[in-house]
Amino acid sequence: MSATVYDAKIAASHDGSAEVLLTIKHENGGLTQVPLDYFAISMLMESCQAESIEGIIGTNWDKVRDAIQASHNR
Repeated sequence: MSATVYDAKIAASHDGSAEVLLTIKHENGGLTQVPLDYFAISMLMESCQAESIEGIIGTNWDKVRDAIQASHNR
């Protein structure tokens, strides 16, 4: 088992724009919060074929990481 998306909520970023705040649950039970900008969450939802942010719950960390990298490299 690897880290997975445990929760997802819409939040405001430091500049006031909307982002999605993911809670990642690790194998040892630890929780980490990871913010995703619009581009990253769009990429993640597309890769998961999710129609809402609730559809990404349970997604493996690898897909989250790939979406963050795609957002960073655009």
